[in-house]
This record gives sequence, structure tokens and C-alpha cells, in this order.
Amino acid sequence: VPRVLTWDGATTWTTADFAVRTLASGQKQTPFYRLAPLGITLLPSALIGNITLTASSAYFVAGMVGTRLRWHDKQITITGFISSLVVNATINENLNTTGTLVVASVSTNTLTGAFNVGDIVEGFSSGARAYVEDAVFATFGAPPLQRWTLSVTIFTGPNFIANEAIIGPGGQGGLFTATAAGPFASAAWDEEVMNVYRGWPASVAVDQSRLIFANFPSVPGGIAWSELGLLTNFNVGALPTDPIFELVPGKRQVLYVVPGMDASEFIFCDTGLLYIPITPANPLKPGSIVFSTISEDECGQVQPRRAGEFIIYATGGLNQLMAVRIFGAYTRAYKTDSITELSAHLFDNIKAIAIMTASASFAERYIFIVNGDAAGTVVAGKYSLSKSNELEGTVGWTPWTGGASRGQVSWVSVRGSNILFCSNYFPNAIAGFGMVELLDDS
Repeated sequence: VPRVLTWDGATTWTTADFAVRTLASGQKQTPFYRLAPLGITLLPSALIGNITLTASSAYFVAGMVGTRLRWHDKQITITGFISSLVVNATINENLNTTGTLVVASVSTNTLTGAFNVGDIVEGFSSGARAYVEDAVFATFGAPPLQRWTLSVTIFTGPNFIANEAIIGPGGQGGLFTATAAGPFASAAWDEEVMNVYRGWPASVAVDQSRLIFANFPSVPGGIAWSELGLLTNFNVGALPTDPIFELVPGKRQVLYVVPGMDASEFIFCDTGLLYIPITPANPLKPGSIVFSTISEDECGQVQPRRAGEFIIYATGGLNQLMAVRIFGAYTRAYKTDSITELSAHLFDNIKAIAIMTASASFAERYIFIVNGDAAGTVVAGKYSLSKSNELEGTVGWTPWTGGASRGQVSWVSVRGSNILFCSNYFPNAIAGFGMVELLDDS
């Protein structure tokens, strides 16, 4: 579960599990996505209260108890497991009304075209809208007249009006009759992306006043951005400040999202490196997300680090380091370059990258790499910046050892020029103990 660490400004840190906001209406503001195979429908036994949900194919498991799904954007909590086809549930938000619309040639509205399952139909005069669950074409009366009988789920809003034009993507006609009916089995449902059963995001970032989650076990290619300025709301909407949920192209797994140069966001994936251009003319908002490819090479699951106008990351083999750089004074495009090609023998199963972004009392700036080998070895690299704050020249790498008394380093972290090493020591062959050490220039 993502954790929230809070500093009181004086002496105390507190920590708690991250939780999305739940409104008084019962709505949980979490991201949802269709996880079930296409074609599986869900039938609620009622529109309010405690109900049962019946799936058209085996899908439910006991671990889903306590999780939420949405039926036509209305949330339901699973409360009990009966079988792979049926579960008990409680409706958190009253479900949309369901009914039957008969559409024919009525008044001046002539029946034309066809209606299909999945269509969204709208009343021309009322503005009422509905999702078509089933569509049956037939003739009636004498002389024979044509009509469509539509089983629909009606979206919250105005009611349909008798004789008004009913318009769909492929057909239209006049409303002959409208009657209420019980819920229909519908394929328009989805589930929570993150919870105890589905798992939690393995990557977190903050950018553009939004909290960013990625690397979801349930949707590996998904990225979720919170509402602008409200980090606990992930309920996707259409307004510029609303939360966003997008999938990267190519069925990739998103490993990390890193805020980078020119306000862009860089997406490190198992099979490629992408970026999202963000500009004043195209700010980060729903509908604005465009993924552009920088490289098709694999990225490693090691947190990339930015310094100046470049980002350093590990390759998929965890034995090389690459730098994302800017090229082109006007186009502001990006490329990747190897920065370890002459020192590849020093790197073994890389697991941590840290970069000094200020020199303070140190005469130079360094990059620190922790290997995932049994010895917990460290590699240090000296780097220089150009006047434009870009990586200049070649990084000089060297193994950094501290003799027989050196600890087994498990992690390194840098903020500015403050360098912290987390190590395990084994003095006199006794059980190891952990130590956090702050490096200084002496």
C-alpha cells in the first residue's frame, strides 16, 4: 500500500497508509478500468440496497470481497462470495433507472436505420440519454409497421418525452412508448484498479500539482494522475482540473514516471522510453495526453534520477546506464546515450542510482550506483555540467571501496549534496546490523 510520511516541521515524522477520498454520497474517488474479459455481463438484482450480482460467465473469487466495481458508472461494493457467478453486494450509489423504449415512425419522426447493443441514444427534445442493452427489430399492427424495442439503462438526467425523436449512431425514429423495467444484464461495468485484491501501484511521483501512480499489477500500462491540487481524488473526469487515467501504447508495462526537462513527463517502460510533452498551449489535463517515443530499448526497474537537463536510468539488463538528453535548440527533442560503455564491467544488477545536484562543500559532483551483487558494491562517477545545465563530456567511473571494514551497501540516496548510504555491517563475523551514514567531504 502506498504510504504517506508527514513531517510536523519540528521533530516528528508520522506515517499512514494512503487512502483515496470517499465522498458523503458514498462515492470512492479511485480509478476504475475494465478488467474482466469482454463480453461478460453483470446483472444486479435491484437498483438500490443490498443485492446480488450475477455474472454471465465464471469470474468472481472470494478475494474480491470488500472491493468495488461500477455498473454504468455507479459504485457497488462486493460484500460476500457465493460462487464464481454470484456475489452479494451493497449499492454505494443508486443505480441508473432501466426500462424499455419502443421506437417507430411516430408523428413527423420517421423510423430509419438501425439500433445496436452498446449504442447511446438521445431524446432530441428532452436531452435524455440511455445505453442500449438489447435491441429487437419487429413489425406490428395492420398494415404492418416497423419498430425497434430497446432495453436501456437511462443516464441520470431528464426523462424521455412521448413522440420525440430518438437518435442513435446508426438510426432514429419517434418514441412510441416508454416503460419501466428491472435491471438488465449489462457489459458496461468496470472495477477498481488498486485495492487489496488487485494490488497497489509500485511507482509514485508528483508533478504539475498532481499525484501520479503507475506500475499497477492490474493494469501494467496504466498511469493515474490525481485531481489538480487534490492528491486523494482519482475519479476520472472531463474538466481541466479533473483526474486522468491513461494507457501507454504497445501493451507496455510502465515502470516509472519522471518529471523532466521542459516540463515534460518521461515514461520508463519495460519495452521502451516515452515522454508526454507538456506546454502552456497543451497543459496536462484530460484529453491532452500524447505519448511520444524516444527509444524502443528496454528500461530496468531501477528508479531513474534527474540532474540538470538530463535523466539517468538503467537498461533492462541492469548492467548499463543511459542518459536522456535534449538535442536541437528549437525542436527540443530527446535522445538517449550510453554513459557506461567503457566501464561496463563495474556494473552488476544495478539497484539504486543517486545524483548530487549541488556541490556545497564538495569540489565536484558525483553519481553513485549501488550494485545488487552479494557484496553490495558501489560505483562512483564524476560528472560535469555545461553552461546550459546539460551533461558535459564523459562520466568518469571508479569502484569505491572502503577496505575490509566497508559495509554491504543496500541503498544510496542524495538530496542536493547530502548523501546517505544504507549499509549492513558484520563486525567479527557476528550477526549483521544496519547503519545509515551521512557522507561528508572528509
